[in-house]
Amino acid sequence: MVEARAHTDSPPEPCIGATRLGDIAVGRWTATEWNCPEDSVLVQREARHGEGAHAGHLLFAWNLDGIDYLASAHGHTSVNRELLKNAVSSMELVRPSGG
Repeated sequence: MVEARAHTDSPPEPCIGATRLGDIAVGRWTATEWNCPEDSVLVQREARHGEGAHAGHLLFAWNLDGIDYLASAHGHTSVNRELLKNAVSSMELVRPSGG
């Protein structure tokens, strides 16, 4: 899952009950790596900004020019960590055009 939104519209953490694992260099960016807990009553009750979509995911999050970017994969595995590193490293961020 990949997502982008204005920082002003983002929650304080990318998922409810997240465990911050630290920072990781991915391509041109430094992302914060998170373990998002499995879905639960707490997640369903507290989620307000879409954080529930990442339940059970390993997630990378970074900010560039006021936009928060997230990439996640379901499952807290080393395979998913490598998948996310490769996917994020190969991304080209394009700003929307028009008015």
